Amino acid sequence: MKIFKKPDYAFIKPEKEFEGLKIYYLSKHLGLKPVDLDVNVYQQPDTKTLQKISSYFPINIKEMVLLNQIHSDKIVHKTNKKSSNPTADGIITSLKHIVLFIKTADCVPIFLYDHENKVIGAVHAGWRGTSLKIIKKAINKMEHFYKTKMENLYVFIGPAIGPCCYEVGKDVYESFSFLGKAKEDFFNRRKDKTFMMDLKGINAYLAEKEGVPQENIEICELCTYCNPNLFYSYRRDKNETGRNLNFIVMTK
Repeated sequence: MKIFKKPDYAFIKPEKEFEGLKIYYLSKHLGLKPVDLDVNVYQQPDTKTLQKISSYFPINIKEMVLLNQIHSDKIVHKTNKKSSNPTADGIITSLKHIVLFIKTADCVPIFLYDHENKVIGAVHAGWRGTSLKIIKKAINKMEHFYKTKMENLYVFIGPAIGPCCYEVGKDVYESFSFLGKAKEDFFNRRKDKTFMMDLKGINAYLAEKEGVPQENIEICELCTYCNPNLFYSYRRDKNETGRNLNFIVMTK
């Protein structure tokens, strides 16, 4: 993926581009500030933040969808343009101009695009959602409602905490027993009996297991923990952190 730096913010875009498809992973300068986190239990950006984003990118505030994320495997199917912020961690739609947002502070923001049927999806995948195979469930939902074929599906995995910094305990490690022998590819055992976990890698693996071609999966190598000038990180800053904002939209 490519990073673009502006005077007061930065954003990341996938290398692979499609006409009428916009995907942006925004730096923390266009995110949800720590002081705003107690405003709403679901940590929704205030109007000023959304207006600022709207002024930099060709999107309409009234067409933005911001999930009330709960670290679940729930995927919603948006079929109308009524304003809503559903409680879920994934969403799919074929509607044009509807902007699907994902909020992150180390978790993985994942965007899906079926270029044949013109369908998009957005997924918030922390370790809990990943252990529940949320990306698989989003893909399956696209298959069910839109007959999405895996050769036409593209997966974009954005900036998140990397295996360089994501230390987890045995409880998290054991939550991924479904990976079988492949689990050892994504968990590096340490001497103190903790593990370094590759959260982005597991999600890419799960997409491949569903049949998405490897060449259709693009992963941002940037680690949120390692880049304090660019991203918020809960692991790094604890309760003093904010939320990074990321979005996908079809304009054609």
